[in-house]
Amino acid sequence: MEAKNADEIEQIRADEADMFQEHKIRLEKDLQVIEKCLEDMKAIYQLNLEKLEYNWKVLDEKNKENAEIKKSLGRRITKLKERLSKLNSSYNYLEN
Repeated sequence: MEAKNADEIEQIRADEADMFQEHKIRLEKDLQVIEKCLEDMKAIYQLNLEKLEYNWKVLDEKNKENAEIKKSLGRRITKLKERLSKLNSSYNYLEN
């Protein structure tokens, strides 16, 4: 009877050890998959960060260019208004 119980206990231990190893292997595989996903996400994050930085630089340059164009157009409007004023003055002078 004791031998039978000892054999049964040993069989249970062996089964539990096998199940533990299978569970451990499955968890290690899951961990590898998760680590791979993490590395992929880090790479995607880095790529997106670089894209955003590039786009920021482009937009900043475009903003500077637009500010210069706005200044230039402001000066042009001022010159055209002055010219219009002179032409109106000349016209008024010629009319009178």
